Amino acid sequence: MDSLLRKAMLLGLGALTMTKEALEKGIDELVRKGEVSQDEAREMIRELWERGQKERENLMRMVREQTERAMKAFKGVSREDLAALEERVAALERRLGLADGQSEQPVTPPDTSESA
Repeated sequence: MDSLLRKAMLLGLGALTMTKEALEKGIDELVRKGEVSQDEAREMIRELWERGQKERENLMRMVREQTERAMKAFKGVSREDLAALEERVAALERRLGLADGQSEQPVTPPDTSESA
């Protein structure tokens, strides 16, 4: 019985990564060896498949949540912010007469040092 329980647990853990066909193959092997009946096998397949599906859903939810947290923590510039900044730069260039291929004049910043 311990062996059967252990095999069921291992199958349950593996169900997360297994296809339904692979799961059925593992259970069929237990039936062939006479360790479980056909009815028990069908029930095991159903339970393990459902458990695997739930675990996949939980994993996907956790990945989504972590991705959202990482995106919120990211201090980068969004595409919308970048487009707005590009428009502001273009407007400033137009105001300074630097737009449309005109030669660019270097702009010197005002001297902010205090003179004694």
